[in-house]
Amino acid sequence: MALLALIAVVAVFIILSWLPRSTGTKTVAPPQQDAETDPEQVLTEAFSSSSSAETAQQMADPRAAEQPSGATPEGEHLESIQVPVQVTQADLDGLALPAYPYSIYMGGYKEREEAETALREHLSHSLPAYIVPVLVEGSIAQSLFGVTQDGLWYRVLVGQYSSIEPARETLKLVMKELSSYQPEIIKFGYALECGRFLELEDANQLSARMASQALFPYLQTYPTSDGRRLHRILVGCFFSRQGALPLKSELELKGYSCRIAQR
Repeated sequence: MALLALIAVVAVFIILSWLPRSTGTKTVAPPQQDAETDPEQVLTEAFSSSSSAETAQQMADPRAAEQPSGATPEGEHLESIQVPVQVTQADLDGLALPAYPYSIYMGGYKEREEAETALREHLSHSLPAYIVPVLVEGSIAQSLFGVTQDGLWYRVLVGQYSSIEPARETLKLVMKELSSYQPEIIKFGYALECGRFLELEDANQLSARMASQALFPYLQTYPTSDGRRLHRILVGCFFSRQGALPLKSELELKGYSCRIAQR
């Protein structure tokens, strides 16, 4: 009997030694946009029920400076947009533009100064970084955005990409240059589009005005068939159209005519 017990113990030890061991590394998966319950619906009530004082502080901070464009990196091939010779604003607004929904999420910060410090660090590494605020309320929303408290958070994103492959190339660079961060690729399918311009000066004027109200606009830039560039001003980034509605209403109150569009 003692011999049988010894054999059993040895057998168990051998089996356990072959089992895979956890490395302790946590993999953070991007939010699932196709889930049955849209996570943005959780945030809609948060935007709608937020106090007017907090919203006013978000929209009218005079410290806001024009932030970097966050435009699509030059490393990704861009197809030229066909623009009519005698183009009108209606023509520009009606153009179908390629979507660049993927971005690299670098982190969320409760204090704006911390987000701006991180932004400067990313820019010093020639990364196309920009800030996109989000108002969070409730534990589900906290989990969705990877934050620990309710309230206004400043997300720092890098780049805008048409697919996950070019985003991964930048992610490799980010993880090499900024090893203290835990970045992840997230797909934000929608944003608020507040203007399209062929002249960069015109785009900069609107962008500066919106930035002075802490709206944190950023640009998408497309080459055109006649050798120019089409500049598109965006605000916010969302998983769904529903999630963009509260901010759209806030912008309308500020006098901006913005539409929900694919990002």
